[in-house]
Amino acid sequence: MSERPGRKLLAILDETRECRAAVLFAAHRARETAGGLVLLHVMEPLDPALWSALGASARAEAEAAREALIETYLALAADAYGAPPEVQRREGDIRAEFTRLLDADRAI
Repeated sequence: MSERPGRKLLAILDETRECRAAVLFAAHRARETAGGLVLLHVMEPLDPALWSALGASARAEAEAAREALIETYLALAADAYGAPPEVQRREGDIRAEFTRLLDADRAI
């Protein structure tokens, strides 16, 4: 499927029970309106002192959990949307990253 023009709908990926419904709603709405679909996941940074104490394996474990979550919703969204959606992986404060994404992509 070619890239869809026009506005984009955004679903924020997290571990809440509402996330699945939000992803499905955005995917169906994007498909029905011939818009784009963006999935955003923001990993909150941990305290650097904590990361250094836990080591690289803890960081890798957190990133693997993030990717598993994204892959779960990516498959769900692609099925409902009819094409793979755009995925944004960010790290930082969720509000700040959300704002940065909206500033960077005015179609959302």
